[in-house]
Amino acid sequence: MYRRKHRLFSLLLALYLMSFLLLFVCERGQPAAKQTMKIHVLVTKTRAEAEEVLKLLRQGIPFTRLVRERSIGPNREKGGDMGYIDPDQVSPRVKQLLKGLGEGEYSTILQTELGYTIFYHTTDRYYQEGKAHFQAGKLLPAVEALEKDIQLNPEREESLFLLGTIYESRELYDQALSLFQRIVEIDPESVLAYNALGLVYEKMGNFRQAEAMYNKALALNPDFYEARNNLANIYVKTGRTAEAMAEYNRAINAGADAAPVYYNLARLYAGMDSKLSEAITLMKRAILLAPREARYREMLARLYVRSGEHDLAVAEMRKALSLDPQNSRYRQALKQLEEAHHVPETGRPVTAWSPDHPLPLHPTAQAF
Repeated sequence: MYRRKHRLFSLLLALYLMSFLLLFVCERGQPAAKQTMKIHVLVTKTRAEAEEVLKLLRQGIPFTRLVRERSIGPNREKGGDMGYIDPDQVSPRVKQLLKGLGEGEYSTILQTELGYTIFYHTTDRYYQEGKAHFQAGKLLPAVEALEKDIQLNPEREESLFLLGTIYESRELYDQALSLFQRIVEIDPESVLAYNALGLVYEKMGNFRQAEAMYNKALALNPDFYEARNNLANIYVKTGRTAEAMAEYNRAINAGADAAPVYYNLARLYAGMDSKLSEAITLMKRAILLAPREARYREMLARLYVRSGEHDLAVAEMRKALSLDPQNSRYRQALKQLEEAHHVPETGRPVTAWSPDHPLPLHPTAQAF
């Protein structure tokens, strides 16, 4: 009986202590996570080869490039990326070497079972910060974080691409070109980089070079509709209407169910009386895919005005204004449409709205 009471008391005491510890953890927060390190490795067969690598590193050659060119170790095509490592989980010799490395530093040579090994300590932190700032529209801190990441990881294509995209948006075209060209040097088959180069050259007014970049992207991937759409835009800008129509239709026939392609082709058809009905159908498809794109609503309203469907034009302009309430052009267009008067002989409305400026083409790019 006494033993049973003692066991019961011990159980209650254990439960009490457990609940106290849980309460303590909740109040104080979780214990700190173990320190981990983002590590890349380069492995050579001989010490002489490893010594040569150290010389090249001191000259500023990126670690990841040397891995791809000279390493016999793991994850060579990924720059020797070993992910995040807990130094306490590796051998004492490796642990001692890693503990002494700051971010952006490489180790001395260590002979391991893989061969003569050099370690590089880096981080993803600045890239993740830059990406988060960019998505939040905070471009200045995004640039600062991405530049830090590129110092540590000169060949991280994601950071180069994102920073290039920011420079392009701020019309810093030379800087953007430099970054996208670096990606092509790292990966000569990067269709994203060639397409991005084309967009920058196009904004600079260098249509010939833009066309060459889009064609390079399509030579690597004929189904990359973003480059095909942008190539068609170049044809429109250079007066090659038939070629533009062919490229837009190739993109659609290849399965590019993308709103910008439908919009751009409808915009082209808008100036052709014989294609007016097709243009309306294309714009309806574009709006189905991107219902919150105000310029698509304006485009459809323009087409309805041309086809004499006044009430539908008014409805689309109202939707455009609801999507972009600060747009003075939409407000003025809607006012003119609503003030339309009817010709007694025909009963058809006549509106003062006759837009004389073309809507801009819609370029396409894919995130890295």
